[in-house]
Amino acid sequence: MSIRADANQGYTVNEAIRLCRLVEKFDVGLELLEQPVGYWDLRGMAEVRDAVDTLIEADESAFTIHDVMNIIRQEAADVINIKIEKVGGFYNAKKAAALAESAGLQCVIGTAFGLGLTIAAKLHLAASTRIIQNAVEFTEVRSHSNYLTSPHDSLLNLPLTDGCFSVPQGPGLGVTFDEERAKPHIAKYV
Repeated sequence: MSIRADANQGYTVNEAIRLCRLVEKFDVGLELLEQPVGYWDLRGMAEVRDAVDTLIEADESAFTIHDVMNIIRQEAADVINIKIEKVGGFYNAKKAAALAESAGLQCVIGTAFGLGLTIAAKLHLAASTRIIQNAVEFTEVRSHSNYLTSPHDSLLNLPLTDGCFSVPQGPGLGVTFDEERAKPHIAKYV
């Protein structure tokens, strides 16, 4: 089991450094600290990264491919959190991963509170991207109905082997969105 902390931009540079030094001193086993300072403060994030051994992850700082390039240039992170919707789809997610890999950074695919289609997309991205290994977060799986047709009405029905979901097989993402179940929740525009 790995322990990761998401600061959600909540620390100053000094607070983030102090936290990391404390968890390192007491050997808490913190794998990484996500977005310790404001998304705009890449210099501050680089300062934290330089001062500690804990891996520093960029999430809110990594919205676009250009953001990922700036993170690399500023040496502001060890890990890039790629979210398919955030970067603009599969194509840009693959580009962001390629940039990170070329700079020697790690990648994770973080929690994205979407429907079953999002979860299936994350599985496909991870399976098709060499740099992304054992680094997909699925805390959203139990959050709500995924609005998929059977047998994947809950992606928990996907086989879990050695702590990993299998990638859905079949056309597209390997799952089918259940439009009838979703209809009552779709906003109607005039």
